[in-house]
Amino acid sequence: MEIKLLIFSIIFIVAFLLFPAYAKDDVCTYIVYVQTRYAEDATTHANVKLVLRDTYFQDINITNLKSWGIMSKYHHYYFRRGNLDAFAFKGKCMKGPLCSMTLSHDNTCVAPSWYVDYVEVTAIAPNRGCRKIKFPVNAWVAVDKPPYGSARWGVYLCDEIVRDHGNCSSKI
Repeated sequence: MEIKLLIFSIIFIVAFLLFPAYAKDDVCTYIVYVQTRYAEDATTHANVKLVLRDTYFQDINITNLKSWGIMSKYHHYYFRRGNLDAFAFKGKCMKGPLCSMTLSHDNTCVAPSWYVDYVEVTAIAPNRGCRKIKFPVNAWVAVDKPPYGSARWGVYLCDEIVRDHGNCSSKI
């Protein structure tokens, strides 16, 4: 009887170590805050895209960030001057710490120019803790404002020490 229990325990431990990818805690919830500057013409109505990357260059592409908004969809206008907009979505947890993001828009609609102060992302998962990182942008995401020619802005912090904020740990 003891041998059967020992064999079962060994098989269970080996299976647990070899197949961690099937665990349900591999799904993370991502919460994103985007702060638009309170400045003239800082608002955009364009379709905003966000790409998040980890240290292994694994990425998550959000092609229409507004569709993940958690503010009232009928009474809130996203990406308006002075707004702090919040978004949430679930996705596969990244292998390494989140350290890079690219924010862009399709340059459509009336006055697509947009001044972004920062993007803050928090990744949360059961049994993995959470990680929060703030990407300073402080620039126009526009083709008609300096530095001209691009409706895309990237922030790469992978070479810096990623600091934890608030109650989040560095487990993710």
